Amino acid sequence: MLEVKNLYVSYGERDILKNISFSLSKGETLSIIGPSGCGKSTLLLSIANLKENISGDILNKFKDTNLILQSNGLFPWKTIKENIQLGLIIKGMSKDKIEKSTEKIALNLNIEHILDKYPSEVSGGEKQRAALGRALVLDSDLLLMDEPSSALDSINKENFQNILCKIQKEYNMSYIIVTHNIEEAVILGKRIAIMIDGEIKKIIENPYYGQGNARRSYEFFDKCNELRAILEAYGEEKYEKI
Repeated sequence: MLEVKNLYVSYGERDILKNISFSLSKGETLSIIGPSGCGKSTLLLSIANLKENISGDILNKFKDTNLILQSNGLFPWKTIKENIQLGLIIKGMSKDKIEKSTEKIALNLNIEHILDKYPSEVSGGEKQRAALGRALVLDSDLLLMDEPSSALDSINKENFQNILCKIQKEYNMSYIIVTHNIEEAVILGKRIAIMIDGEIKKIIENPYYGQGNARRSYEFFDKCNELRAILEAYGEEKYEKI
């Protein structure tokens, strides 16, 4: 379980995060949505213990936490397979176990055909799935994802979202994903936190988590519009359309 209580992060005299509090249990997913510069990425880095000037409490009882950045962080001089296996090698796992773990996760993510290729030789969607595989192969039970699909086209974005939901259910992992895309927030979060100017203004329950086939339904469209109305109520009048 993750508990964040009264979290503040400051740069000089300026508070970037202001009194952030929420919790996340095993198997839960949380989308954090808000405009650029509202503090979403700073919050993830704080949870990952990569930020200073913090006050408040972050209690992380998950046994393994992994951060996936927008840039995916793959080493360009290593193959996709080598990138995925790097953490297992560092942990000293046997070669046989490394191969079996890699084979399983590559199959689940549909990237077994690119394992011998280099990052420069694969698509953006495949790179993001490889970055996801590198985290999952370490048996991560909490993923922190910073707009992992923002550079993908609409088709690859939907494919990535569908695979992420499938993997989450299979492994019963938890994740927090930050995004500025309303549709993505609704697909990927069992709960959705609205973040404005360094504060979480509201957290809403979301019945459409993982329902990729509902993307074109009136009900899904209504949920997206509900979320947009909340954002606009806090002054985000020009928030992007789905």
